[in-house]
Amino acid sequence: MSTLVQEDVQIRSYEKGDIIAHLLPEYANLQLDPSLCWVADVDGAVMGTLVATYGSQTACLIRIASVPGAPHGWLLALLRRAISDLKGRGCVVLMACLTAARPEELKLARLLQRAGGQLASISGFVGAITTEQAGRW
Repeated sequence: MSTLVQEDVQIRSYEKGDIIAHLLPEYANLQLDPSLCWVADVDGAVMGTLVATYGSQTACLIRIASVPGAPHGWLLALLRRAISDLKGRGCVVLMACLTAARPEELKLARLLQRAGGQLASISGFVGAITTEQAGRW
């Protein structure tokens, strides 16, 4: 796949063998779909990642993470590549699950607002469970 370069950051699709457990430990044992996961790397080291899910012309950006001190511009470059790839699949709506506890997600919230997107504050929970765990109910 093509590579987008911004400063010294290369944006590309996730490849099997990429080490992202330090960014997303909760995803360490999952089989990620390379067409819905992108990484920002500098000199072969993964500095940031974005994981999405897609269906019915809608993508949900479910996790964005970076190492402390990730190079300037990594998030915008990562988002531009992901959006370009998703538009190529027919995506017309982007959604994001964001928390104020993660600085990179706060940056994304500001980008969404500046671009004319809408944010809704909700009270409640977002839950996740593996199908194996759910089978114990």
